[in-house]
Amino acid sequence: MSSIVVRDSRRERPYSMRDAILCVVADGLFPITGFVVAVYLTRTLGPAGYGLYSLLFTIILSASILVSAICRQATIRTIALEEDWRPAASEALRAHLIIGGIFSAGLFLAAPLVAALLRLPEVTPLLRVFTVEILLFALVSPHRLALIARGLFRSRAFLGYVYRIGRMVFIVSLVAAGLSVEGAILGNILASCLELLFARRLVPIPWSLARRIDLKNLFRLALPLMAYDLCFEFIFRADIFLLRLFGGEKETVGYYAAAQMAASLPLFLTITLSSVVLSTATRLRRDGDHASFHELARRLLKYLLLLLPFSAIVSGSAGSIMTLLFGQPYARAADILAVLCYLPVPVLLAKTAANFLVADDRAAVPVRLLLPVLPVMILLVAVLAPLYGAVGVAWSIVSAFGLGAVIFFVALQRLSLVRLQPVEGAKVIAISTALFFASACWQTEGVWLVLECMGLACLAILILFAAGLLGREDLRLLGSLAKGR
Repeated sequence: MSSIVVRDSRRERPYSMRDAILCVVADGLFPITGFVVAVYLTRTLGPAGYGLYSLLFTIILSASILVSAICRQATIRTIALEEDWRPAASEALRAHLIIGGIFSAGLFLAAPLVAALLRLPEVTPLLRVFTVEILLFALVSPHRLALIARGLFRSRAFLGYVYRIGRMVFIVSLVAAGLSVEGAILGNILASCLELLFARRLVPIPWSLARRIDLKNLFRLALPLMAYDLCFEFIFRADIFLLRLFGGEKETVGYYAAAQMAASLPLFLTITLSSVVLSTATRLRRDGDHASFHELARRLLKYLLLLLPFSAIVSGSAGSIMTLLFGQPYARAADILAVLCYLPVPVLLAKTAANFLVADDRAAVPVRLLLPVLPVMILLVAVLAPLYGAVGVAWSIVSAFGLGAVIFFVALQRLSLVRLQPVEGAKVIAISTALFFASACWQTEGVWLVLECMGLACLAILILFAAGLLGREDLRLLGSLAKGR
């Protein structure tokens, strides 16, 4: 099978995977614009100022994503299955508004306690202002989810462009005007306001409808998905808090946050990729196209695994990359980046595998598979953080998600949802090891570093073809995606 197309009887033309990719690429702007913002802020605010902003941003982002996580996957799945999407979307909008209001008000009241816990009592006013972002995110989220669930990926992509570019422009302009951390916070809030205005124009979800969906059935589906998302987000976003709690100074947090930004570029696509996969896989199951469902799962998981050699290239040149992106002072974060750059692969694998399980009507399985990972991560942090500091925290989260990816792979194999040969994984690890040593031995700086990484990336692609991990079918699939077929 060289292409995967999902048809919907409610639309005249089929959903093409090209549209889905446009949606993912739109959020791919976040790494680009995020890099511009991060590089500017690290050089303007310094390690201490950037560390402070990163702490506040992580708190607000974590709370916002938790609001969305409570009913994100259930909302997508319900809207995708409904003939009339408006009642489900209306219920989702009101649910997000209530939950977002609770989280925003709760964090506003708890701001002094959170600041004291972080040993930064002076940030209480900033944290309280930033809580507005949670409510705005809660209002925008159901509009994003409705667009994805209905297969309107181009509109969702446009919404992504509005927010990503607006955020970059607002933050850089306000900080350049002398507002420092306050300007960065205000820039985020203004970007969310702009996105909300466009979201209401693109998909004007009604606030209430006479006919209501079966809320009992919705929450029966939502509870296990909510538990999974909450557990996943805690494991994924706890590292920077744990570093601070285990004695990391603001400068250390700043170095860690910069390395995290450099390492986590693919992870900014996690939510969008996850939503697109769930929406597409659900419609494939609904239409009884089991062959395309299994083909989509096999190919997507294989492609995500093939990201590992490129992570190895970054790991080998971590010191030069940090210096090029953030300046000489951030060369101290090289060891952190050398570990964190491997994080995207297991995170994307675990998240994608979970979405195929949900689409296959196994909503309770992902949370059961992920629960063992949480105590493992806490134990690793407790042991490694006092010994190795920020690098120990990095090793803890990468190891925890590595374990999670293995658990999900085994589950998919046992449920016969996907078949991947162990020899493929062995080949990928061997290629990654060789590329790591090549990158570590070939040390360059400046523009030569960019050329080095590009050269090694091209070499990695050639080796993957030579090893039989990529072939003509993959090229045909990519060609069909580019043409929208």
